Amino acid sequence: MFAPSVEDQVSRRRNKALVWRKFQCSGRRASGRFPKSKHLRYPVRAMVRIATLLLHLFTAGVDAETVDVRDRGPVDLGTFECRDITRSSILQRVCYDRAQRHLIVAIKGAYDQYCDLPAETYDALLGAPSMGGFFNRHIRGESGAAFACRN
Repeated sequence: MFAPSVEDQVSRRRNKALVWRKFQCSGRRASGRFPKSKHLRYPVRAMVRIATLLLHLFTAGVDAETVDVRDRGPVDLGTFECRDITRSSILQRVCYDRAQRHLIVAIKGAYDQYCDLPAETYDALLGAPSMGGFFNRHIRGESGAAFACRN
């Protein structure tokens, strides 16, 4: 017979090393039992934390959001359809109640409310290329009294 080539010897060494690594990474001792290691406890702790978080999530009550509107006090947003705005440098959030025709707008973290705003104007605001420009021209207006709430 002929002697194994250098490539065969290297290949056998790699296979032995892979088998040894698999044995070491399996977490078993040579006796066949798992070692009492803190590394095996981490996945269990993570699963317990995730299960606890999910339990809190599913058992928590769903409360309507309330925002503090300038010159009006707290307003419940339960009947409003709210959207976070990312494409405007002026508007951050827009909430609209179609039944009462009220608009609540977040500008620089402060909320303002506008009343008797037609749904067409709200839809045009959402579809405008410049939402801030549309808001300043058609809703806020020059005097700010176009859709101001009376009471």
